[in-house]
Amino acid sequence: MSFHYEQDDPSFKFDNNNFLVRPAPVGFVKPGSVRAFYYGLTGDGHFRQDQRHARLLSGSGHETANLFTGKFVDINAQMAAVELSLDRDWLRYRLSFFYASGDKDPRDGSARGFDTIFDNPNFGGGFSVFGTARESG
Repeated sequence: MSFHYEQDDPSFKFDNNNFLVRPAPVGFVKPGSVRAFYYGLTGDGHFRQDQRHARLLSGSGHETANLFTGKFVDINAQMAAVELSLDRDWLRYRLSFFYASGDKDPRDGSARGFDTIFDNPNFGGGFSVFGTARESG
């Protein structure tokens, strides 16, 4: 089991070259805060030469100034990842499945699209998937 908490402060951030990096310089450029909670279940195991990895994440919370609408939105998104692998001599056969919830209407006040907590998730090669429900990722 895992629990993650994300808190982005409502301020402008600039890089070393004085370019705006937060909030994202697309859509509504308006400072806003994100308060999100992520609950996860992870399982790893093997049976003889078979290996199994699974991860389920659910995110909830709110964002005060959404990238698409510039308004307050509630966050509710889910992610599931499963990888099965089989070792035969020097080969590893893999079967991977990944699901992330999407948002069919990004302007309805509910953020359902799943994004990552970290900017460099790895799936299928190393199985290190950390996710978030943040709409404006």
